[in-house]
Formats: sequence, structure tokens, C-alpha cells
Amino acid sequence: MKLSKMSLFKNRPLLLSLVLLCILYLASPTKAYAQNISIQPEEFRTTVDEFGIDLTNLNPDVEYKLNIQCLGTQVDYKYSFVPKSLDRAYWLDEIPTSIKLYIYKSGQGMNCTFQSNNYDSQVHTVTLTWGSNGKTQKNYKVLPRENYCNVEFDNDNIDVNFDLSTAGFRIYPVDGYIFTGIHGVILRDKDNTIIYNVTGIIADDDGKIKGHLDEFGEFSNPGTYSVELIKNSNQLCTGSFNLYSYLEPTPTPDPQFTAVCNQGYDDYLSKSENSGKTAAELLSGFCSQSQYSSCHQCPQPTPGQPGINPRAICEQLGDSNDQSSCFKCFDPKNYGSDANERSKSPGSWTALGCIPTDTAGFVKWLLGPFMGIAGGIAFLLILKGGYQIMFSQGNPESITDGRDTIVAAVSGLVVIILSVAILEIIGVEILNIPGFGR
Repeated sequence: MKLSKMSLFKNRPLLLSLVLLCILYLASPTKAYAQNISIQPEEFRTTVDEFGIDLTNLNPDVEYKLNIQCLGTQVDYKYSFVPKSLDRAYWLDEIPTSIKLYIYKSGQGMNCTFQSNNYDSQVHTVTLTWGSNGKTQKNYKVLPRENYCNVEFDNDNIDVNFDLSTAGFRIYPVDGYIFTGIHGVILRDKDNTIIYNVTGIIADDDGKIKGHLDEFGEFSNPGTYSVELIKNSNQLCTGSFNLYSYLEPTPTPDPQFTAVCNQGYDDYLSKSENSGKTAAELLSGFCSQSQYSSCHQCPQPTPGQPGINPRAICEQLGDSNDQSSCFKCFDPKNYGSDANERSKSPGSWTALGCIPTDTAGFVKWLLGPFMGIAGGIAFLLILKGGYQIMFSQGNPESITDGRDTIVAAVSGLVVIILSVAILEIIGVEILNIPGFGR
């Protein structure tokens, strides 16, 4: 059936209905405005405090409903608003067709729980609805943390023979993360091979996980080891320490050189001039030859220990505190308990304790007891001078002697007190003695 132009104009009710439909279509907020959602940023980690939502191409007079999905499928935040009724602080232009909202993790206002102890990325949805069927959506992604915790060691450079029961470590959460439930701690060697896996670990009351390296059993191969905190097969954090030894590993003999040594030793024994010599004399004579001095038949100095064995010295001390002080003396860099101790130069352990071997350290060590002894002597001289004056019975000579004794003692005490500054002026400014500065 076709309608001619004349029949359409004659049918006024039908014409009015069409015009009214057009007006309603054009006035519809769904059709007149292409509402849009923009999220800044679209990806962020659980440690952020807020994110922004821009709503553009809005109808200022229409009521909108904003649903923000924060965790899983749960809608954690709902908000209804009419753009023109909002405070102007939310407007992005003079006419509120675009507004900006901020969603905060905590505090007053629009809150959304988008932080959790999750270990995988989470995709959530922001939905804007209006009218009976108007709807638009936008997704944002919450990424897991970059770091959940830190691992600290009492000493991250440990001698292989050190008592591991005194080598502690601590694991503590960072950026608001909280240790909940059961964790595991893994020890890996330098080849990333798991040596020990300790499970069933729960944080202490202070929220930290603590332990000692001996809890992983015995391990003695020098190298770099790592300690990892695990939960539900997810690595939360890792830290490493170095296990070393004063003794360097004995090098593997060269088979060809060994054969040369064996042949040379047999030839030396077969010489007629060596008949009648003792075994010690034969060995000494053979090893005195430069080409054979490195042979396995000849005694070799212990690798890595040119003169003394610090570990052997320290382990002979019965008191554990003395042993610790001894290790700090020989190797302050690795055994020092703080930055100040680790910055010191190695010393030599004696019956008097640790004696520094560098010039400045030795002078400071020497000045300590010297100033104490000198101060004691000055005090005794002052007592002597006072005694002379008190019992002089008016004798001018005794009074003068006592006074001179006191003046000399006080003058000497002042010189002793200023000796450090005087020594530094002479040693640094005048003589420029190496290693004598601050």
C-alpha cells in the first residue's frame, strides 16, 4: 500500500504522530548523546591510592547511575547523579556534559576496595546506565604488586665455617601488604636449585617472619644463595647472601704435569749420588729443583693463606664473644655488625685484643691506653705536689717544689689532651704521612 503526498497531508493525525515521534527521538538522551567512559589509568597496581573516571557527552538534565566493580563480580560502589546538579569542581567544561570523578581506596567520599593480597591481575568493570535501556561500560585492570616484602640478613657475606645458628634473617612486608595465613621459605643455591623448602611458617606478632640459616640444614659449598618467601606457589620476595671460605679450592692437577713430576721423581731417586739419603733428604733435594717445586710430591703452602690462618686462630678462642671479636678484627668487611665496623681496615688479633695494622688505626689504638696511663700519672703527681705544700710547714723551698710539681703535671695533662690534634697537624699537615688523615 502506498501513500501519496496528498493523502499524507490529508491524513493530519498520522502526520502529527510522525512529527511527534521525530521530536521524541531527537530529545532522547540515549540518541542525542554518545555517552563515554574513560578511566585513568586503565591499568594500575593494588598499591595506588586512587584512580580517575571521565564521563563525557552526558546530558546535563538526565539522571545517571554509575556502578563500579572493584573485586571479583561484586559491585562495590554505586552512585546516582544528575550532571548539572553536581558541584562545579566535577565539571570539565562550562556546561556539564563532561565530568571527572575520583575513586579512592580509603577515606571519605567515593571509596572502592581495589587493593587486596591478590597475586594475579584482576579485570573490573565500570558501568554507566540511564533511562530505561541506556548503558555503556569500560574495563580497568588491577595488577598485582611489584613487591610484597623485603628479605634482610644479619650479614650477607658469611664464612662457610661460621655458626649459622647466629646468622639471622628477617622478612617483613612493604607497601601495606600484610602476611596472612601460612607461608613457605625456600633456599636456592647458585644454580637456582632448591636445597631446602620449609613450609608451615606463620608471621610473628609484629607481622614479620624471622629465622636463622641453620634452620635450612647444613650447606657448605661457597657461592651465592637466595632465600625466597612463597605463598600458594607465588614468590612474594627474595634476598641473597654469599657463602665464602678463607680457603680457596685446591686446583685440579694437570694430568700431563703429574706424569712429568712422577717421571722426574723416579729419575731423581735413581741417581747414584742420592743413594743412602733419607726420604726427607730425597724429597727436599727433588723439590729444590725449580722445575719440580710445584709438583704434588712437594709440600705446598695452603692456598689463600700466605702467612696465617685467621679462622684457625679465632676458633681456638673458647669464648663465643671473643671469637666474634676475632672475626671482626681479621675481616671487618664481612663480620662487622654495622657500617662503621665494616669500614675499618683488617687488624691482627693478639692477647691484648685487636690491634689495627693501618697507621691511623694503630695510633688511635695506642693513644687510648697511653692517655689513660699518662692521665693517671699526672693525677698522682698533682697529689704529690699537694702533699708537699700541705706538709711544707712554711718552708719556701718545699712550697716551690710542690707548686712546680702541680704546674708540670697540669701542663703535661693539657699536652696529652691536645696530643691528638697536635699529632694530626704534624702527621697530616707537615709530614703528609699516608693513611694518617681522618
